Amino acid sequence: MGKLIICLTTLVMFFPAISLGYNDTSSYYKCYNRTGGSWEYGRAPSICDVGPFLNEEYVQSEFKTYIFEDIASVTGERKRYMTELHAMIKKMASWYIKERNPAVGEEELRAWIEAAYATANQESYWSHYRISKSKRLQMMRGDYGHGHGLFQVDDRWHFNAIGDGRAANIVMNGIYSLEEYYNAWERSAKVWCIKSKSDYYNRSRAAYAAYNGGPSKICRWTNPNDKWARNDKGYRQKLDAKGWRKYITDFELASTIDIGCVVDGGESCNAGAQAEELSKGKLYQLKDGRVCAFNQESLSCVESSKTSSCLAAHFRDDFSRTPSIRKAKDELIEGVAITNLPSHSICSLSVKGLYSIGEVISVNKRINMRATPGGKLLSTTKIGAVFQILDYAVEDYPSLERYYFIKSGGQYGYIYTGVESDYGAWAVKSIKTPEHKFIAQKGESIQVIAPDGISYLKQGIRSERRIPQGEVLTVDYYVLTSINSLYYSVSYRDESVLVYAGTVGELQNLSKDIVIIGNEHLPVWGQLVERIYYMNVRSCKSTSCKVNGIIAGPRIGDGKFEVLETSGDWISIRSGSIEGFIKKKYAVIEG
Repeated sequence: MGKLIICLTTLVMFFPAISLGYNDTSSYYKCYNRTGGSWEYGRAPSICDVGPFLNEEYVQSEFKTYIFEDIASVTGERKRYMTELHAMIKKMASWYIKERNPAVGEEELRAWIEAAYATANQESYWSHYRISKSKRLQMMRGDYGHGHGLFQVDDRWHFNAIGDGRAANIVMNGIYSLEEYYNAWERSAKVWCIKSKSDYYNRSRAAYAAYNGGPSKICRWTNPNDKWARNDKGYRQKLDAKGWRKYITDFELASTIDIGCVVDGGESCNAGAQAEELSKGKLYQLKDGRVCAFNQESLSCVESSKTSSCLAAHFRDDFSRTPSIRKAKDELIEGVAITNLPSHSICSLSVKGLYSIGEVISVNKRINMRATPGGKLLSTTKIGAVFQILDYAVEDYPSLERYYFIKSGGQYGYIYTGVESDYGAWAVKSIKTPEHKFIAQKGESIQVIAPDGISYLKQGIRSERRIPQGEVLTVDYYVLTSINSLYYSVSYRDESVLVYAGTVGELQNLSKDIVIIGNEHLPVWGQLVERIYYMNVRSCKSTSCKVNGIIAGPRIGDGKFEVLETSGDWISIRSGSIEGFIKKKYAVIEG
């Protein structure tokens, strides 16, 4: 099985000596089927096959929880992976220091665990095992392939640990590396650059400098001109920012791995690999990607992890926060009734202020647009930019972060638009024409352009007739399925029918058989309330802002103006050449 047989006394006595020998290992030593990645948690490049160093069946049976699967939804999978790995690193670091120092105090223990988190962040972005889209089980390899795994065990200085599989074993990779880090941690209490033994923050930095640069570099972190000062700066940034916390959904999750069992070369060291019972307050992912909550005697499911926080909010009595998503084993759900919930309806009902797919918003801030929620930066929006929502993701119940999928310029991506308490400060509904428009609104027109016309549904049944090319249809409303298939309800031959318009969102594929021909919104008009003679139009949403002009009320004129958008207690208006803001309470809006 390729297991590790090593006792703790061997670990403590011999690990430090291993780093003294140098081996001129070639770049990407035994790196087969190298695959890239991204500098994000769990997916740091590159990865190579695990097989040359550790038995894959052993990894799957013991460490499946700590494998990042590229074929899963990246956002949900990252949170699941990070939450599980957070619990494991915490347990591993605590186990190790208590073995070395049974009398360790609480303050030092907390600092030691945080140092372990930061070191894993600096070395690999918490990356170790990953199943690539080619379905190969692979492991992170950095520094031209010399660094192996979570703590980047270097095959030039630690070749024995590479050859016997310790570096490939995620737990032993950590234990082996913490041994070296702990030696520096202990020495740091006695070196000139540390003023107090209880200054655990700077002892963490000193220990990392020695871990990264060798024992003689323990005070390297104090020298900004050192050749490798950027490494110490990077470590401090990780230690301060604690960026990993953003992805942890359950800080109190207890790791099911038995660290001592792994160190002793035992089998079945992960209790989490055993069957469990369905219970409330947990989320389960089925093989087809659906995410489910257990409620009474059945599973209630939404289409994907993008809306799993909506599910937690919907069953809020069972959830205190969005938990990590567990893979549902076949035997766990056998015979259990499964109900599919409409994702969009669940989110609309459960998430206050969530705008719907197809609605148009104006952003109140410069917002980074990313490839995935919290992922790779693509561009930054301008204040006041107008977009049509093509999809959304909701994360982290109870705060309920919302991310809208839009097109800006030539790119598609997600923008963050706040939480339940402040979403109005980030984006508001708008009646302006968006930069890109893909979904027709009520009252707008679509035209059939397919040479042989299009089919339609009448009372849910596909008609044998077709709507001919050139026909112009008025949209009564649009319908979205849980997988973002888009249908328009239109009147054809005095009957209400549905026509298919394609798919919107990340897998956008709109029908080429119809086009929108009413891309401009019909103007919405308003006027001042009857008692008003005139009103100042402000340059921003405050009575202290500059006055752009004055509009007349019904008592001295018609007082009509075009309503551009609403934003809380204020509305944006246009009257002739005057444009700006007035208080909503002083206006009557038509329709």
